[in-house]
Amino acid sequence: MAETFEALCQDVRRLLGQKEYVQAVALTSKLSIRYPNSAEAHFLVARALVESGDMQNALVPAERAAAIEANNFQYVFYCGYLYLHFRLYELALPFLKKSVQLQPNAPVSQVELADCYYEIGKGDIALQHYRAALKLETESYAKNSIRLKLALCLIASRQKSEARPIIMRLLKEAKEYSYPALSLLAQIENATPDNTVGELISKAIADPTIEATQREVLLLSFGKLQENAKNYDGAFASWQESRDSVKSRDYNLRNHAEVLLENKQFYSPELFKSSKEFAIQTEVPVFIAGMPRSGTTLTEQILSAHSKANGVGELARWTQLDRALRQDYQMPNYISKFLENAKNGELKARGLELLKIFALVAPEQKPRTVEKTPHNFLTLGYLHLICPRAKFIHIRRHPADTFISTFQNHFNDAHGYAYDQVEYAKEYLFHEDMMNLWKSLFPENIITINYESLASQPEPVVRKMLAFLGLDWEDQTLRFFESSKTVRTFSMHQVRNPVNTASLDRWRNYERHLGSLLSTLKAANFDYIIPET
Repeated sequence: MAETFEALCQDVRRLLGQKEYVQAVALTSKLSIRYPNSAEAHFLVARALVESGDMQNALVPAERAAAIEANNFQYVFYCGYLYLHFRLYELALPFLKKSVQLQPNAPVSQVELADCYYEIGKGDIALQHYRAALKLETESYAKNSIRLKLALCLIASRQKSEARPIIMRLLKEAKEYSYPALSLLAQIENATPDNTVGELISKAIADPTIEATQREVLLLSFGKLQENAKNYDGAFASWQESRDSVKSRDYNLRNHAEVLLENKQFYSPELFKSSKEFAIQTEVPVFIAGMPRSGTTLTEQILSAHSKANGVGELARWTQLDRALRQDYQMPNYISKFLENAKNGELKARGLELLKIFALVAPEQKPRTVEKTPHNFLTLGYLHLICPRAKFIHIRRHPADTFISTFQNHFNDAHGYAYDQVEYAKEYLFHEDMMNLWKSLFPENIITINYESLASQPEPVVRKMLAFLGLDWEDQTLRFFESSKTVRTFSMHQVRNPVNTASLDRWRNYERHLGSLLSTLKAANFDYIIPET
């Protein structure tokens, strides 16, 4: 094998083209060691790692390449692309913006920048870049991929009428995207199984060539059409068939007892008390926690309608940061080492990083910024540690209602509990246990709101939340649905209407099918109680 720089680079590209990833990674390692100041060498390391499936380790060499040649489009774009993959939006955005500046006619950078803006809830800017990419792209398959993203962004931005012709075009002209387009069409139309949309979905589900993942999504959509027709048995059967298909593959389940114990052992009263003075003393952050589909999006939309509050959606960053922190201090007498580092600024730096992320995503600086990742219930200890004056809102909803709403939606494999009634009940009970732990450690920072009370008595409940956050009452908080903000979650359609009771006790329509869920909750002596407002 040749040994010159150019020849080594050529060999790497050849190996990648042949999908000989192990050999390519080994050769790029040799290349970067021999030529440590070469941006191309580091870029090839990153590329080989990504193509071999090791994106985690690709980030550092990608950063080195972009640092060495800061005006090279390829290196700048690749770094931004990787940051976006890891949801490091505050780092991805400047790189992707710069890549567009360096090559404004490159559709790939326009798309990635649009994706970044979409992920942080800035749909109006995302739409501009999706449209720019669509004009620049010449390859038909790529154009249709952009059209699908554009349609989804339009729907999330309350522009269903603009999305519909794009969806219809995909159905007509783009066979490879017809099934995802069909699923989007089912979202925006109040269809039933016996109309045109229903017939198209039914035909697609029966197609023997359809991919399993596409069929799973369409089964969920068909179940929703059955529900629209009040055929609740048929709806549940469709959802069950979809979930059973997912369960045939590997999916993730949490070791609840282990996670709870780890948090109890690490987040002790002593740790909070001794470290508090070294953390940032800000009241800006407000975190909403609860099971998915419990009302977290609705709560964020209400609060962010206040003149002194921002909503930043789901940043989903804290679980990784929490896990990394606890791994750093897996030692006897860890508190002394933690305090030493806290005195040297580690704790404050983590809090400032949080505020930096908020400042990037929020439209403007306000006294309160509301983040609503449901599984924040896993990380309240971490968040309280770095921001001891932050406030937390725990949203509770009847477990059968949250189950049905989760069961019918396309949650990824990280939410494996959502595919099975017994596993869901265990996750719900675990969420209650985690919240009880945090409430025992810093109760003054947490308020509990039941979704049922919020839906049936919105004004007194919202007044209670605002008072907890130190904010005055504003009528506009109950007119949150007038906002033009982008909503990316499964709740995007529900939060476009005033607070209402339409979804309360929805689970009763499916009670005959929920025996496993209800019996698991009963065996744990769990009783869902709604306190007086």
